[in-house]
Amino acid sequence: MVNSAPLILTDEEISPRRTSCLLANLNSVALDFLARQKVGGVHLNFFIVEQFPLFAPDRYADRCPWDKRQTLEKWISDRVLKLTCTAEDMRPLAEAAAFDPPIHKWNPTERQELVAELDAAFLLLYGIDREDAGYILSTFHGGREGGGTSGRLFSSDSAVLDAYTRLSGGG
Repeated sequence: MVNSAPLILTDEEISPRRTSCLLANLNSVALDFLARQKVGGVHLNFFIVEQFPLFAPDRYADRCPWDKRQTLEKWISDRVLKLTCTAEDMRPLAEAAAFDPPIHKWNPTERQELVAELDAAFLLLYGIDREDAGYILSTFHGGREGGGTSGRLFSSDSAVLDAYTRLSGGG
C-alpha cells in the first residue's frame, strides 16, 4: 500500500471551477504553513492530508467578503485559471471551466500579483489576523523576497501583506 503519494479525486458533481478553488486552497501559504507543522519527515502521508482544514466545495458558493458582486468560486477560480491556462495544452480545462479567453498570456508581474491575492484571500478566509499572517510568511525559507526557490510560486511577503490589507478593507 502506498500512503505517501496522496491523490485527491473530485466527484463529477464538483465543477472545474470548484476544483480550481480546491487547487488554490491546497497551494495557499496558509495550508502550506499548516502542512509543515504536521509533517515530521519528508513524507506527506494521506492520514495527514485527511486532517487538513480544507474548505468544503459549498463554501465557494458564498459571496466574496471583499467583493460582494462575486462568489468566492468566481473570484478564486478566475485567478487560478489565469495562472494555469497559459498554454494550448490547458485549453480543455479552460473550456470545461468556461474561462474566456481560454489561453491567458503569461505575465510574470501579473502572476506574482495573482498569487499574492490568492495567498492573502486564504489567510483571510482562515481568519488569520495580519500580525499572524506576517509571521506565517516569515517562516518560509528560500528567498521569498529575493526570488529564490522554495518549491512554490510565490510573491514577496510585502505583496501578500499589501493584498491582505486591500482585501480586508484596510487600504
